[in-house]
Amino acid sequence: RSIRGGPVKIGLIGTGDIARGLLNQYQKEFCDLKALCDVNPKRRAAQVDAMVKKGWPKPNEYDNWQDMLQKEDLEAVHIATPLWTHAEIAVGSLNAGKHVLCEKMMAKSAAECQSMIDAARKNNKVLEIGYQRYYNPIYQAAYTNIVKKGLLGDVFHARLVWHRNSTWRKEEDPPSPD
Repeated sequence: RSIRGGPVKIGLIGTGDIARGLLNQYQKEFCDLKALCDVNPKRRAAQVDAMVKKGWPKPNEYDNWQDMLQKEDLEAVHIATPLWTHAEIAVGSLNAGKHVLCEKMMAKSAAECQSMIDAARKNNKVLEIGYQRYYNPIYQAAYTNIVKKGLLGDVFHARLVWHRNSTWRKEEDPPSPD
């Protein structure tokens, strides 16, 4: 399988736990991973090493996403940073002429979400938010066969929790002495 124009030249911003799972999904037929960016050099290096062990070319490392955008020949960025950074990085990346895949949640306010949408439209770039559960066949089946058929009546609000049987608290050394 291949796509017209070849794999997308991409940089991933944020290399924490979520990124580890995301990088496991990258496929060479579709992604040309050029760079990884994270303020934590230990986490970043661990992900670089993991990609190299899987047979990927060694991606360049950055601790500043603006530097990565200036120095790398990228078509797109994948944002997997904390929520409070999404809008700034997405808008900056879109304004730099890059397509953006941003992990959920989109941003911390409606105004920040709108700034991301506006930047995508202004720059004629794709902005996608990684709500992957939407595409999961189990969720689609539940919607099609239960909600859409009206078996629950009129649904106005749903609150769901997904527990992964683990703690969200992380034990980790600081990224550097300073």
